[in-house]
Formats: sequence, structure tokens, C-alpha cells
Amino acid sequence: MLPYGDQDTMGKGRVDSRIKSPSFHVAELRSECTRITALLSVFGGLLALVLIRGVMSLAQGYQGSAWPFALLLTIMMAYEVVWLRSVRRAINSSREVSRATWIVNVFIESLLPTTALFLQVHASFAGPRWALTSPAVLAYFLIQIGYGIVLEWFWRGQTLGKRLLRLRAMDAQGLRLQFSQIVIRNLLRFVDMLPAFYLVGGIACLASRRAQRLGDFAANTIVVRNPKIQEPDLDQLLAGKFNSLREYPHLAARLHQRVSPGEARVALQALIRRDELNAQARVELFSEIAAHFRSLVEFPSETTEGITDEQYVRNVVDSLHRPSRIAARSPIAEQEVTVTAENNVL
Repeated sequence: MLPYGDQDTMGKGRVDSRIKSPSFHVAELRSECTRITALLSVFGGLLALVLIRGVMSLAQGYQGSAWPFALLLTIMMAYEVVWLRSVRRAINSSREVSRATWIVNVFIESLLPTTALFLQVHASFAGPRWALTSPAVLAYFLIQIGYGIVLEWFWRGQTLGKRLLRLRAMDAQGLRLQFSQIVIRNLLRFVDMLPAFYLVGGIACLASRRAQRLGDFAANTIVVRNPKIQEPDLDQLLAGKFNSLREYPHLAARLHQRVSPGEARVALQALIRRDELNAQARVELFSEIAAHFRSLVEFPSETTEGITDEQYVRNVVDSLHRPSRIAARSPIAEQEVTVTAENNVL
């Protein structure tokens, strides 16, 4: 059994806050640019639909109550354009976007569905037939949307149904799922349901290379299947190469204390999936992971001299996941322990 196998969530906070690099932030901002671009496309389609139905309502003799929706969508599109330019400036200047800015953006984007719902309840969209005035229908809408938002946030992209089917919603670039993405993909679910039986969403999935519905396009998310992962054979994965870190068992033990379960699993998964990466991404990934582990415990230079970052990570994973196989103390370690014992006696 892996020492860290079932403890992935224990070190999640440390992994998110400590194994981050400038390249990670750039990837996060580029993912946000993709999300905003997709969202603008969806808003543009909705605006066209609202204008068409507004004209139809006028032709039927109803007042043009669809125009507030058109104005609201225009305002939101203008805001998203400004936000997109701000994110692109942050990328070009290598500047991080503060957490407060992200929170404000989520709040502003949440105003769209809230305001739209208010208008729908208190005004007819294209005549009395389209008025959403029934409390039962309103409650159904809130429960249907709120259910997905709450569970996908707390269960990291999963609802009850997704858990049963081993599915998970995630960022299209593989980054951590943001709350704003969860809100957007669930709020646009009612668009995917049009006109009935998820017809719009089904057509979008068939036309998309990654089976994304409109909500996924707008939030820059995908739904993936998580098959049951078999425990890897560490003897086969890590065997056959000399582990220089074992020459200093006291330092290896210190590393074992300082590495969280989540960080250990990140390193192990990187080794398992390394052949799926292209050459440049593979080098960059192991360079960042190795730099993080080196910052935790510094081994003597002769221990790491002449080995690649990937080999260093392999040695670290070997020491973390197979601590019982650490060799007997080296002469250097024995000498240090002897000196410490003598000092204690004196």
C-alpha cells in the first residue's frame, strides 16, 4: 500500500500554494482568456436570440419587454471585453492578478443571471406565455442550478450523478476548476436544455471535438471520465536505477517529514504519466517539481551531480513511497550520529 495513496486531499492546500510558478500563472491567465472568448461567443448568440424574439413579440402586439435583456447582455459583453483586455495585459507584463480582483470578477459575472432572473419574474419575455411567475418553477430553477454549483464546488467538479458514473468537470487546460467556471457552466444549462431534452447541448456536444456543451464552452471546461486507478507497481516503476539519496538516510527521513501527501502524489503521477507529455513539457514539469523538493531539503552536491531533474524526482518518489527500503546508514550518517551522541554525553 502506498504511504500517501489515500491522502490526496490532506496536502491539497500546500500543493496549490507551494508548487506554483510563473508558468503556472501564465497558463491560468491564458485559460481565463479562452473562457472569456467562449463566453463572449455565447453572449453574442443569446443577444441575437433575444433580439429576434423581441421583434417577434412586437409583431404579435406585445410590448417590447425583451429589450431589457438585450441591454443587459450588451452591458455584460462590454464588461467581458474590458476584463479580457485586463487579463491579456497581465500576461504581457508577467503580472499576477490579485485574489480580490478574481472575487470581484466572479461577483460581477454573477449579476447577469441574477438580474436576468429578476427581469424574467417581473416582466413577460415575449408575452404572458413566457412569464416565469410560478413559485414552483422558480424554486425548481434555483434548486436545479444551485444543486450543481454547490456540489461541483465542494466535490471538485462532481455531482451525485457524476460520482456514480465516475465523471468529473474540470478546466479545459487541466488547471484547478474555478468557482466562476462552475457558476457559468451551470447557469447556462438552461440554454443547453432548449428547446427540450437538451437538444441544443446535445448538438453542441456532437459538433465539439471534446464533447462540450455551450455551458462548457463559456466556462472553458470539459467533462472527463475517471476510471478506477489501479495502484501502480512501484517495484517495476522505480526499480533498475541507483538512488543516490539513500546514501543519506537522515536527509531522506527529513524530506519524508516535510513533503505533504498531496505533493508526493503529484510527483508520483508525474512519473506515471511522463510518457504522455511532449519533450518540452516533460522537461519543464520535472524541473519545477525537482526545484520544489530541493527547496525543502538540500542534499550534498555529490548526491545530485550528473543526474537529470526527472531522475532526481524519481529518487525522491522512491524515498517517499518506499521508506522501508532505505539502505543502512552510510559511513557519513553513522559518523554524524556518533558525534551527536558524544556531544549529548558531554
